[in-house]
Amino acid sequence: MGRVAFRFTVSGRVQGVFFRKNTVKKAMSLDLVGFVQNEANGTVTGLIEGESDSIDAMKAWLSTTRPFGRLARVDSASFEPCAVSDRSTFVKRSPPTSAGSCKRVPRR
Repeated sequence: MGRVAFRFTVSGRVQGVFFRKNTVKKAMSLDLVGFVQNEANGTVTGLIEGESDSIDAMKAWLSTTRPFGRLARVDSASFEPCAVSDRSTFVKRSPPTSAGSCKRVPRR
């Protein structure tokens, strides 16, 4: 299967509870590239890119009510397909920048 990419937004108790750190760990364990960052509105957003099976596993993890421990709590997770890039790592970003945003994939 080929590489795919998705932007994601996760809401709930996801800031100040090591959510980004654990997201990086999970993404790296699945050989994904992309980024994760806190947003001013309390959500966490990011981009995941990799093989379809790994993306499916990461989407399931991001959608889990309590992906790790008791601290974090996911109320909702949404995903939007985007264009595959040439990223080579998965990083935790400081709060929002417009650099590195992903281009939307036209709906078919």
